[in-house]
Amino acid sequence: MTLKADRTFEGWVRHYLSRYGATVAIVGVTILVTLTAAIASNPAGGGSLSAALLFGNVGQSILLWMGISLVLVPVVLWYALERRRRAKSIDSSLSAAMLRSVPPYLRLAAKDRYAFGTIVTVRAHPNPAEGWKLKEVEFRVSEAPFELPSGMKAAYNRFVEDNRDSLRLYNDGTNYMIARSPTAFTDSPELVLEARKTQYSVCRFYQAWAAGDTQRLEASALEAITPGEISFPASTAIHCLVVTKDDRLLVIKRPPDVGWYPNHWSPTVDENVSEDDLRFPPDARLGACLARGLLEELSIAPPDDFEPMDARILSVFLEGSLPTVGLCAYVPLRLTYDELKTKFVGRQDIEFSEERGIPIRELSARSLHGFGACVPMTEYGLMMLMLHTDRDLARILI
Repeated sequence: MTLKADRTFEGWVRHYLSRYGATVAIVGVTILVTLTAAIASNPAGGGSLSAALLFGNVGQSILLWMGISLVLVPVVLWYALERRRRAKSIDSSLSAAMLRSVPPYLRLAAKDRYAFGTIVTVRAHPNPAEGWKLKEVEFRVSEAPFELPSGMKAAYNRFVEDNRDSLRLYNDGTNYMIARSPTAFTDSPELVLEARKTQYSVCRFYQAWAAGDTQRLEASALEAITPGEISFPASTAIHCLVVTKDDRLLVIKRPPDVGWYPNHWSPTVDENVSEDDLRFPPDARLGACLARGLLEELSIAPPDDFEPMDARILSVFLEGSLPTVGLCAYVPLRLTYDELKTKFVGRQDIEFSEERGIPIRELSARSLHGFGACVPMTEYGLMMLMLHTDRDLARILI
């Protein structure tokens, strides 16, 4: 059996280094040793390599630089290629770990994407360590609201009638759904989110209609990652990874009376895009949503407590079991964890039942699950945090 040759540029470099790299380095060392001996025996020329490099004759200097290059270039190239090989090996292990965690109906959508459990990346920044600034993300809303297909309206009306009290559908607010798979280009810093107006009751109906039906959930996931229209209604929320000045991640326990995942621990503070945010220009709407959410949830506000320019949108993701599309954000605070806790003192309207500040150096999904049940986004949120802060991603997933 013959192995298929690696015909990439990297493959050719690795091939020639393996065959000729040692020989080239030996030639370089030979040149340097020979010239060093010649220079040392000629005190008039300065007697040292540095003097020859800077003040020697042209031919001598060229030979010296050639010798140094012949030694260093193969070593540097080999080191760079080995680092890349090890990174690929780690990526391969992480990819396998991620894919094993994804349910079968989401694996096609999750292929070659950051994903964990039922959370799949729809669009991530090309450089996760950088992320999008809030001003680089436009949230545009179409004038035409979302409408259910006519064939689903009778079922929707029955759903509303049956669940009016249990799901609080009598308080049917306006939601904003991502209406097209987000676009982002490597040569442009902007992320464009095209949205449409919908209703809370419509989102809950669709989620109930799709729940447990793997064919419907798979179709929704593939639709979300494919360029073009997204036809399922879902409220758009920002999920904020809040990191304090002393490098701790805020982890909160959701109260028992919330609609989604009561009594579950979460690594994010969440806020839905609302009608109030649309008063701002498209590139300021997500910033307004994020600031409002942190004020309501944590009693913190810019500029004293955090700087909006430091916040980043890391990805647009799909929660495939609902399904819904949201945004993962990173928010570094100007407060230590102890200073942040003083913001909660005396508050009666606090929207979480417990909180912890976990040092990022000790952070792992296992440590969070040790507190109790966690929301589905737990591993994905920690993964995006590690990618953004250039930490050890492997200990989160493997």
